Amino acid sequence: MPWLPLAPALGILGLLMAFGLYRYVVAQPAGSGLMVEISDSIHTGAMAFLRKEYSILVWFIVVVAILLSIGIGPFTALAFVSGTPGQGVVDLETQHLAEETLTLRRL
Repeated sequence: MPWLPLAPALGILGLLMAFGLYRYVVAQPAGSGLMVEISDSIHTGAMAFLRKEYSILVWFIVVVAILLSIGIGPFTALAFVSGTPGQGVVDLETQHLAEETLTLRRL
């Protein structure tokens, strides 16, 4: 129980550290023309993957929301659906950072 009040502060600290690492990676030089071309290709493929993933995932979200609404209640379904856009933003940012990191590390 004594750790519970620390949770928000530790969460904010973790976000600040992640933001600092993100800024560091993005500030690194892009590299040669070939590196930029490969990075652009990786980005195009990653975005195509996420677009396909989300086009399938949306139907899963709809079905689960309907089942939650019937089984537990509409507020639970609303809570489930309202969390999905935030997760989408996190997925996109994580994908972007992974692309940046892999391009810098491997080439």
